[in-house]
Amino acid sequence: MEKTCGCKGIRSCILCEKQEKPTKQQNCQKSDCVDIYDFCCHCGKAWLQSSQKSDIDEGKLSNCEIIATPQCCESHDEQGTRKFIHFPGIHIYCDFISETEERRVCDKIYETPFCLSQSGRRKQDYGPKVNFKKKKLKLAEFTGLQNLAKTYMTE
Repeated sequence: MEKTCGCKGIRSCILCEKQEKPTKQQNCQKSDCVDIYDFCCHCGKAWLQSSQKSDIDEGKLSNCEIIATPQCCESHDEQGTRKFIHFPGIHIYCDFISETEERRVCDKIYETPFCLSQSGRRKQDYGPKVNFKKKKLKLAEFTGLQNLAKTYMTE
C-alpha cells in the first residue's frame, strides 16, 4: 500500500492513525522492551518492577502503596539481588499536592483553549511563535509558563 504522507519512525499523522497497522510497540513483548522501575518515596530509589504474584501478595512492591510506611523499604530487596537505580541530587516528593489541588490544577490547565496543529491534533500553546524556515521568533505573544506553574516551582 502506497503511503500518502511523509510519516517516519514512531510519529504519525491523522491519516496514518486511521489505518490499522501494527507498531513496533505493539509487536514487542514486555520482557523484550525496557525494564520498568517503580520509585519509592521513602528510600529514594527506583526498584525494578516485580512480576511475581507472590511478591505482590506479600507487599514487596517497590512503590510502597500497599503498606505506605517506611518499613516497606526493608522488603524491597531481602536477598540483595534486586536491581535499583539511585537518584543522587534529585528529590522526588510523593503527594506533593493533594488530590483536590490536583483536580483544581487540571481544571485550570483545561481552561486554556486548545488549537489544532498541522497534523490534526489539538495542543495548547504556551511558547513563542516560531518560524523555523526563516529562523525567526515572535516574542510579542509569549507569556511564559502559567502563573499556576510558577507557584509550584517556588515550592
